[in-house]
Amino acid sequence: MMHYGESVTQNPDTGTAKKKGTCLMLLGIGAVVAIVLLGLCVWYYGYHTVVKAPPGMVYIPAGWFRMGCSTSDKSCFDFDGEKPYHRVYLNAFFIDRNDVTVGDYSRCVHAGRCTPPHWNDCYIWAGGWKKGTASPALQESNKPVVCVDWTQSTTYCTWQGKHLPSEAQWEKAARGTDGKIYPWGNTWDPSKACFNQQSTCAVGSHPQGSSAYGVLDMAGNVWQWCSDWYSTDYYSKSPDHNPQGPDRGQFRVLRGGSWFDLIPAKLRTSYRNGSAPSYALFNHGFRCAR
Repeated sequence: MMHYGESVTQNPDTGTAKKKGTCLMLLGIGAVVAIVLLGLCVWYYGYHTVVKAPPGMVYIPAGWFRMGCSTSDKSCFDFDGEKPYHRVYLNAFFIDRNDVTVGDYSRCVHAGRCTPPHWNDCYIWAGGWKKGTASPALQESNKPVVCVDWTQSTTYCTWQGKHLPSEAQWEKAARGTDGKIYPWGNTWDPSKACFNQQSTCAVGSHPQGSSAYGVLDMAGNVWQWCSDWYSTDYYSKSPDHNPQGPDRGQFRVLRGGSWFDLIPAKLRTSYRNGSAPSYALFNHGFRCAR
């Protein structure tokens, strides 16, 4: 029995053991927290690395996406080769935010690296396709350059240290990874594209029609040259990693639709078109990739 005035003497070994146990417990908790934080850092910087794109370009990360006619798209054509719907893996790349403008292209001409657009012998529509003179509205400096053939487009991109995008690169930049029918979503909206107009529109004038990556004018304004040869049966035999198109062909791929088109289905992200690489039309332009 303990009486008033008596003191309790604690065993010093017991107190020391308790302190050691507390320290070890705190160290263990600290180690777990450190491991968790390290794992979060590895995950964040491994999957959310912010890549600074060159001026005027947009970064498209590596990964899989859906290419071709979406199973939910009822507007697909059988003749253009946009089937089957298939998965494609692409390495990371950059693509121009806007189409190359008349002003951009003129700098290459003035540098002596590019030949002038075919302003006076461009294929125009006048009740039928025939060579003629491009209207002054098509030649404004802030409009996408037109009346340039595939070789001229390739030359410009090379001058810039870039290249024409592959058809797969173009489509991923336009629709994202979830198979959007149009760059902005799955519902047609004429206010989001330069479509059914009297001429081209200033580049970037329809920001509401941006793709998920922020690439502009991927539906309408001008058909855009791609690097690939065009073949209607290519999707049935194309590789699922970084496809580059057939080895040879008669036509080069064009994508995106234009100001001159009247059918919204031609502005879908999966719609495929082709033209002879030597043809320069008043609704054909391009952008570059890297």
